[in-house]
Amino acid sequence: MISLARPNRNNRDLLDIKSLGTTSLSTYQTAIYARLSIEDNGCGSDSIESQIELLKKYIEEKEDLALKLIFFDNGMTGTNFDRPGFMAMVEEMKKGNINCIAVKDLSRFGRNYVEAGYYLERIFPFLGVRFISVNDNYDSISVTSNEELALSLKNVCHHIYAKDISRKICTVFDAKKKQGLYLGRFAPYGYKKCENNKYKLEIEQETAVVVQNIFKLRLNGMSAFGIARFLNTQGIPSQSKRLFEKGMIKGTKGEATSNWSSGSVLGILKNPVYCGCIVERKSDSAYYKGGQKAEIPRSEWRYIEHTHEAIIDKKTFDQVNKGFVQ
Repeated sequence: MISLARPNRNNRDLLDIKSLGTTSLSTYQTAIYARLSIEDNGCGSDSIESQIELLKKYIEEKEDLALKLIFFDNGMTGTNFDRPGFMAMVEEMKKGNINCIAVKDLSRFGRNYVEAGYYLERIFPFLGVRFISVNDNYDSISVTSNEELALSLKNVCHHIYAKDISRKICTVFDAKKKQGLYLGRFAPYGYKKCENNKYKLEIEQETAVVVQNIFKLRLNGMSAFGIARFLNTQGIPSQSKRLFEKGMIKGTKGEATSNWSSGSVLGILKNPVYCGCIVERKSDSAYYKGGQKAEIPRSEWRYIEHTHEAIIDKKTFDQVNKGFVQ
């Protein structure tokens, strides 16, 4: 992917400023776009490298195409178009630097049929951009009505496939949590993942003491803001800072200098993980249910008890949380 600043998603509105019209050039300045999601196996014909090589060969064999730029998104879902590589490509289209896009097949382009259709039927024609999907034998400058219909049907099929994958993934995650497995990327503050089982939590003594002190300070009447200020004056690293110092995160969002805040303190005080249990699901953002994240009320949380050793006893946890709005 070329190095460009990632545009704001609201920049899509800028496409209405002017129309570039249909190109009259004999050679199209062509961009390759490749994508690989986490669900893909990443080998053979699915890999980023193989997609690019296939498209390079295709462009070389076409006299009216000239390869200008290559864009890709690795490990990015096709269910939305808010991807760094794709949005950088859109910027180059708006600048007039490219007027043709080539993809291996429609599924690499995207799996959301509404937004994919918006690009294919409105944005690309408006900008005079030619679209080629090699394996679908689709070329927008020579497409027939039957081919348009076939592409639309494939678009819908990819959308349905993405929803099906989302449903299956959610089902697997729910089943694993019911087994008491911890699926978070990082262990909660106060815990660490077992060396021989990454889905099992065990107490990390150094930070577990801090968690116990946070609960004690709260029971003694100190506010979350006051607790955060106390921890910062004591020089106790926040979770983000600890993860950065351990090399577990890159620190691109200021984690290297991140301090405790009232929000991070409340996050600990309200988290039932410290009682030795795991919540099956706190929010619902499954793509097959619309993709919009929706918080599930605490009263509807489903707890899997005794999944790991508790840092805080249930009585203390309930006493601290009695005053919080749920």
